Amino acid sequence: MAFPKLPALKSRRRTVGPRPGTPTKPPGHFLQRSGLAQAQVRHVEALVAQTFRIRHEDLRASTRGAACVALARQVAMYHCNTTLGLPLTQVGHFFDRDRTTVGHACRIVEDMRDDVTFNGIMSCLERAILAVPSPSTADCHPSLPSSQPHADVANAPGRMSNG
Repeated sequence: MAFPKLPALKSRRRTVGPRPGTPTKPPGHFLQRSGLAQAQVRHVEALVAQTFRIRHEDLRASTRGAACVALARQVAMYHCNTTLGLPLTQVGHFFDRDRTTVGHACRIVEDMRDDVTFNGIMSCLERAILAVPSPSTADCHPSLPSSQPHADVANAPGRMSNG
């Protein structure tokens, strides 16, 4: 008795990518749709950069950078997701990171909020983010004194000194 010939495995495999006939979305379609979200993210970036005493450009750097810069970027991504309610994918597009990296940042920051000092800094940032009603331009900045960032940032967990 002969066994029936099985179809080749190749014909049963699904190819990677969208199915034929499925409309595809262009890369960065979130950015095209939401100028308001981009302005809100810029606002969060400005607040976090000021709080952590780093340059605004460092938050969007393609490399990890110093530990204090990486922590500040994680805090910014955390607030974009939790405070602004933006999806992980959209936050990732804004920071040129993968959504899984944004999720990891949110978990790290959430774990660090067990520290009372760090939680106080996060609460102040949340209030500052929510204090400005729906920014309509990318250059909106809070009216906080730039020379006096939060005093406890230098003592926050994960903050490294430059010396």
